[in-house]
Amino acid sequence: MLQVIDWGSMEYSRGYEQQQRLVKARSQELIPDTLILVSHPPVFTIGCRGSRKEILASEDVLKGAGISVKKVDRGGAVTYHGPGQLVVYPILDLRSQGRNLHDLIYKYEAAVISTLKCFRISAGRNPEYIGVWVSGHKICAVGIGVKHWISYHGLALNISTNLDHYNYIVPCGITHLGITSMEKVLNKPVQHDEVKKAFVKAFIEEFGY
Repeated sequence: MLQVIDWGSMEYSRGYEQQQRLVKARSQELIPDTLILVSHPPVFTIGCRGSRKEILASEDVLKGAGISVKKVDRGGAVTYHGPGQLVVYPILDLRSQGRNLHDLIYKYEAAVISTLKCFRISAGRNPEYIGVWVSGHKICAVGIGVKHWISYHGLALNISTNLDHYNYIVPCGITHLGITSMEKVLNKPVQHDEVKKAFVKAFIEEFGY
């Protein structure tokens, strides 16, 4: 069983606190596997492999742009969350998913690739870097956390994201590849609700719920 919850727009720290509450509830089998859909106000998050040096802008510039900075306990380096992005937090009991983190990430990527295919966007993987890519540009970042074999954190798919904000960071520690969004690829507006529906369907099919 999978329950799907749409938080709408939520401040990043509050979203993290809610994730931790759900991780505890899932570990105690008080809730089923849960898929959280959300978007955040502009924020740079620094993962376990990242550092403040990968944020290129000064504090004053970040303040002027309305971007906060958070140190987080997911894998990966520095990434961006902001309006126009579909952020997904799967709270899954990996004890019933094989306890295979590589397979988990592969399935996250597969669900995004299937979602993009619904919008006639041809996407794939990069053998060197985690995430989903379109013509050499990252369109979806993936970074996970696991506690007592319960997953949290997850992925961020750029729909109509302000790509200029990526100029303030070294995204995911990668300097030579670009960032894109669904709207940039298609050169037209994309309905966020349609992306959410397509992703949930693809996720359910990929994980066999």
